[in-house]
Amino acid sequence: MTSSSIAAFNVMRSCLFTGWILLLGLLAAPATAQDSPFRLTTEALQSGQKIDLPTTWRYSWVDDPGFASPDLDDSDWLIVDPRMLRGSLPQSWNGLGWFRLRFTVDPEMAGEPMGLRFWQTGASEVYLDGQRVKTYGTIGRTPADSVAATQPASFIVQLSDRNEHVLAVRFVSPNVRAYQRVGYLGGFQAAIARASDALLLDVANAQRVSGYTWLFTGIFLSFALLHGLLFAFYPEIRENLFFSLLCATAAALAYLLFYKQLMWNPRYVLVSEPIMNALGLLLGIFTLRFVYGVFYEKLPRQFFVFLALCLPLAVWGSFDPEGALPFIFFMMLLSFVETIRVVAVALSKRQPGAIRLGSGVAVLGLGFGFGLIARLGVIPENRVTATLIPFFSILALLVSMSLYLSQHFAETNRELRRRLAEVEELSAQKLEQERRVRQEELERKLLEAEYARKVEELEEARELQLSMLPKRLPKVPGLDLAAHMNTATEVGGDYYDFHLADDGTLTVAIGDATGHGMRAGTMVTATKSLFNVLAQDSDLLVTLSRSALALKKMNLRKLAMALTLVQYQDGRLRLAAAGMPPAYIFRADTAEVESVLLAGMPLGSMAGFPYKESALVLNPGDVVLLMSDGLPERQNQSEDLLGYERTSEAFAELAEGSAKEIVDGLVEVGETWADGTAPDDDMTFVVLKISSP
Repeated sequence: MTSSSIAAFNVMRSCLFTGWILLLGLLAAPATAQDSPFRLTTEALQSGQKIDLPTTWRYSWVDDPGFASPDLDDSDWLIVDPRMLRGSLPQSWNGLGWFRLRFTVDPEMAGEPMGLRFWQTGASEVYLDGQRVKTYGTIGRTPADSVAATQPASFIVQLSDRNEHVLAVRFVSPNVRAYQRVGYLGGFQAAIARASDALLLDVANAQRVSGYTWLFTGIFLSFALLHGLLFAFYPEIRENLFFSLLCATAAALAYLLFYKQLMWNPRYVLVSEPIMNALGLLLGIFTLRFVYGVFYEKLPRQFFVFLALCLPLAVWGSFDPEGALPFIFFMMLLSFVETIRVVAVALSKRQPGAIRLGSGVAVLGLGFGFGLIARLGVIPENRVTATLIPFFSILALLVSMSLYLSQHFAETNRELRRRLAEVEELSAQKLEQERRVRQEELERKLLEAEYARKVEELEEARELQLSMLPKRLPKVPGLDLAAHMNTATEVGGDYYDFHLADDGTLTVAIGDATGHGMRAGTMVTATKSLFNVLAQDSDLLVTLSRSALALKKMNLRKLAMALTLVQYQDGRLRLAAAGMPPAYIFRADTAEVESVLLAGMPLGSMAGFPYKESALVLNPGDVVLLMSDGLPERQNQSEDLLGYERTSEAFAELAEGSAKEIVDGLVEVGETWADGTAPDDDMTFVVLKISSP
C-alpha cells in the first residue's frame, strides 16, 4: 500500500462514508524494484516542489559501519520498502538494519545545497556519500535501548560532483509491528527539495494543515454547539441531540487527523488511530440514528443489529486498528448505503425533509466520487480534488441536515404560535401588554406562593386521606384478607374500609369517587364518615339508600361516589353495589370466575334509587375480588386498555395464591401492561379468600 493510500485512509476516517477510498487502497499497486539508480533532475525539482525518494532501497540486517561507504558493492542486498508498511517487514528484521539508496543528479546541480526531510518511527543515522549528516533520535547499544525521534528531521546537505551518490541509513526500531497494527509506517520515508524551498515548504504545509484543522474542526464544532443548545432548550426535537453528536464526532476526527500532520509524533499515532476507528463507527451510528429519527416513528430493528455489530468491531479496532480497518470501512459504507435507502424511501413517500436531506447525500456521493477518480488518475490529483472536495461534500451534508432541523424547528415554532393565537382569540379576557409587563414579577411571586400553598394543602389532604384508611386489616377466622390502593394523584378518589361486628360479621366497603384531587378527597371523607355510622346496620340496601340521600343533601354538585358493600359471615356473602365494576368470584371446585354486576347509580347523584342485593355461598378456596375501575382501564404506551376480560383471566391465574399474593400479582399485571406509562386513575383492590369452613 502506497503513502497516498495511507493518506486516503486517514482522510476518509474523518469522514462519514469511506467506502470509496477502501476501493482505492485495494487498487493501489505495490512498489517494484528498479535496477538503475534513481535520477534527480532539474526539471523534476522545480521551484517550490519536493520529490519523495523511491521506496525501493537495498537492505541488510547486518550491523556494519562500513555499510555507509559509497564504494560498497550492495548489488546482492535485498530490495525492500523502507517504510515497512503492514505485511512488508524486511527479512530477518531484529530491530536494526542498514538501508542504501543510489541516485544520480543532473551535472548543473552538483555542489547545490539540498534539503532532506525524514519521517520515521524509530532512530537513525543518515549518511551521504559516506559522511554522517544527521543523527535522528538516539541509537542505544541495543534496539531496545534506543529512543525514537518524535519530530520529522529537516537538514541541509551539499551534493558533491560525484557521478553517483549513495544515501545510507542505519535505522533502529523495535516497535515496527506496533505501528503496522495501526496502519502506519513502521520504518522511514524521505523527501528532497532545494534548500531554499525546504523551509518554505514546511511552513506552507504547517499553515495549510493548521488552516484545515481549524476550518473543519471549527465548523463542525459550531454545528455541534448550535444544535446541542437547541436540544437543551427544546428537548422535544431529539434529532438535534443526535445531529450534535454527529457533528462533534466529525470535529474530533478532523482534529485528530490534521493535528497528527502538524505534530507528527509517532507515539501520538498509536493512540489516535484506535480512537479514530471508534469515532468512525460512531459517525455511522449517529448518522443512522439521525435519519431514522427523522423518517421513522420507532427505531427499526436493523439499527440495533448495526449497533450490535459495531460494538465488537470497536473493541477489535482498539487492539488491531489496521486489521479491523477494512471491516470498519465496510460498516461505514453500509451506513451510507442504508442512509441512501432511507432517504430514497422517504422521497418516494414525499415525506417532509426528504428532498433537503437527499440533496446533501447526493452532494456527498459526488464529492467522494470526484476524490476517487482523482486518486485513480483520471483527473489530476491534488489537495483540491483529493481532499478539499470530499471534505466540503461532508460539510454540504451537514449543512443540509442543519437546514432540515432549522426548518423543522421553525415550523414547530410557527405551529405553537398559531395555537397560542387561537387560545387568545377564544379567551374571554386578555391582559393588556403594559399591565402584563408591570405585574409580571409580582404575578410570578404570587404564583410561586400559591403553588407552594397548594402543594402543602395537597400533602396535608393526602396524609388525611391515608390516615382514614384502616390501619390494619381485621382478622376473621377462616378468611384470608388483603387490600391495596394506589392513587394517580396526590389526593385520590378511591376508598376502602372494613367493619367487624361483635357477632363476627365483616362488612367491606370499596368505592371510587368521580375525579381526583381535593374534591374527590372531600367525597371520600364524607363517605368514610357515613360508613362509620351506618356500617353497623345489617341491611346493605338501607345503608346505600341512606348514604345516597345524605350525600345528595350535602350538595356536592357534580361529585358522586360509586360504592360496593359486602357482608361476610360463615361462608355466606351478601353484596350490594352503586355504580361499581363487577365483583369477581373464583370458584375453587370449577376453577372458573363468576362476575357479579349490580347496576346502580353512584351515591349522591340521585336519592331513592332502588339498589339491588345479591347473596352467595362461598366454599373453602373460593376467592372474592372487589376492585375499582383503575386496573381494567389501565392504558399501555399504545393507549390500549387492559380490559375486564384480561383482568378476569389474570385473576383466575392468580387465585391459587394467598390474598396478598393475588393483590401483588394484580398490581404487577397492571405495571407490566402499562410498560412505564403513568396511571391516570386510582387503582384499589380488596381480596377475600375462604381458607377454612
